[in-house]
Amino acid sequence: MEDVHKYLNDDGSPVDPESVQQVMEGLAMLRIEEKVAAVAAQRAALRRKRILRGLLLGALLAALVAAIWLVFTQSASDTPAPASSPSPVQPPAAPPDVTPSPAPPASKPRQPIAQAPASRLPDPRYPAPATQLRSLSGSAEDAKALKILLDQLWYTDYPIPGLQPTGAFAETDQLLSRREFTTAYARLDRLERKLPDNDTLRYLKGYCLLELGQGAEALAYLESLQGRVAAWDAPLDWYQALGLLQSGQQDKARAAFRRIAAQNGHPFQAYGKKGVELLK
Repeated sequence: MEDVHKYLNDDGSPVDPESVQQVMEGLAMLRIEEKVAAVAAQRAALRRKRILRGLLLGALLAALVAAIWLVFTQSASDTPAPASSPSPVQPPAAPPDVTPSPAPPASKPRQPIAQAPASRLPDPRYPAPATQLRSLSGSAEDAKALKILLDQLWYTDYPIPGLQPTGAFAETDQLLSRREFTTAYARLDRLERKLPDNDTLRYLKGYCLLELGQGAEALAYLESLQGRVAAWDAPLDWYQALGLLQSGQQDKARAAFRRIAAQNGHPFQAYGKKGVELLK
């Protein structure tokens, strides 16, 4: 990406910057599509393995149940039936004028059991991006574990709480609503030349980078905005915690989740508690 920026910022190039940008956006989309296809293939292989393991486990359970049933029926058939005892002598019938004793009072019905606590948080609507997870974790197994963890915490639905992009950001807002993060980032990259110090632009770029799997790069934008706008602080807390986890900084991410979970009234407190539980 740095090479693209260098090329686009070269004022001496005779090539039309807009044409070059369109080409680079297309190339970026192709790279993302190739990565998404690779991840989809990995997921399909994992799904087949899970189905196979499920079938094997089901067969083993069925064999175990059949064995237990066979042993039980065999032992039951081998047990001799108890000898019948003589019928007890029936007491004489009561005289007709004897009043029967009253039936015991009915026992008081049980009180209803207390209701269980509120149900757990629903799962996120969308999975976490897989971009760069392998390079961050160092191994394929660690990458899978990190992806599974992020998938359970990826509460990043758009629009961003407290942020209303308008004016120059209206087109970007539409792209993000359709989850077209690569195109949205390219659009913001062009706008940054005109609005280099705009906080809304920096916030949206940080969000795009997070959704593109580039947690470390996203943190550079998100951390610079903390405390600038009060309505942004809570979602920025959450996005920074995800960026830390996405970039492989689990200790710092755990501390960030704990800070969120400890703040009563924090809009992301429940999510922070879930993060603490998953990172124990």
